Amino acid sequence: MPFLKGGNLKLNGEVKGKSKIISENLKISDNAVFHRNVNYWNEKGTVDFKNSLLGATAKIDESLIQGQEEFSWQHLDWNRSNFLGIYIIPILIICINRNFR
Repeated sequence: MPFLKGGNLKLNGEVKGKSKIISENLKISDNAVFHRNVNYWNEKGTVDFKNSLLGATAKIDESLIQGQEEFSWQHLDWNRSNFLGIYIIPILIICINRNFR
């Protein structure tokens, strides 16, 4: 079962199986096609699936976001550590080396 998760998602292709989608901002293009049912959660509310549902239905599913807040905080902590390790620490090392020459 396809499972998509992202901040801004724009779907433009074909999905043949059942799917679950979580996003902050979900957009369905005119070329998108869903052959089976779609369960989704979108931070901005309902989504216009236009003519993309071929014998399928799209339903908002609040259960998809349960526990997502914890994931977001963990992800944020990793990004902060990554930023410190890649950018800040090398700059500090360079500055310290220049001062002790």
